[in-house]
Amino acid sequence: MATKQPTQTDSEVETEQAVSVNILKGGVGKSSLSMNIADRLATRGHDVLYMDLDPNGHVTFGLGFDEVFADPTHDISNTVVYNHTHPTEWTYETEWNWDFLPASVKLEELERTLSSEGDTSLLRDNFTKPLFDEGVYDYIIMDGGGEWSMTAKNAYGAAGQTMIPVTPGKETRSGFKRTFQRAIRPLQKRI
Repeated sequence: MATKQPTQTDSEVETEQAVSVNILKGGVGKSSLSMNIADRLATRGHDVLYMDLDPNGHVTFGLGFDEVFADPTHDISNTVVYNHTHPTEWTYETEWNWDFLPASVKLEELERTLSSEGDTSLLRDNFTKPLFDEGVYDYIIMDGGGEWSMTAKNAYGAAGQTMIPVTPGKETRSGFKRTFQRAIRPLQKRI
């Protein structure tokens, strides 16, 4: 006779987790998956931040934050790299009960700066960790752009876990393989 396994209640679920949703391939549903995760967690009463780290800003435009994307003063480098501002300075409340960090034209500059710094822990140390330490968010969901970049490396490093959307097809299997070889395996070795 099988014994019934105890189930976790929402109060037993570990919070203060960052999740990176990424694969080194575009068009596989990263944004849809990450927004659904943010929505479900917020619906369960958690404080959630959804971060659009795609330099193309598709989600940012889709959610109506066009002006923020084009605003050259919306530069998270001030927090991530230089630690001059609090992370919440870049976040916006939404009608979906989760907060949003829009992408901006400055993500390309962040990428250049992170590349010159060579540090893959800045997003964690200066952005996600302070938000968790201060109890601002229970979960941070990071939607990546699908390219191999220092921003993506920082997102992988800041996340306690990574979700890799895989759809049927040879191209997605190839993207998964590249993601594992270029991102996951080196992080496992370093950590």
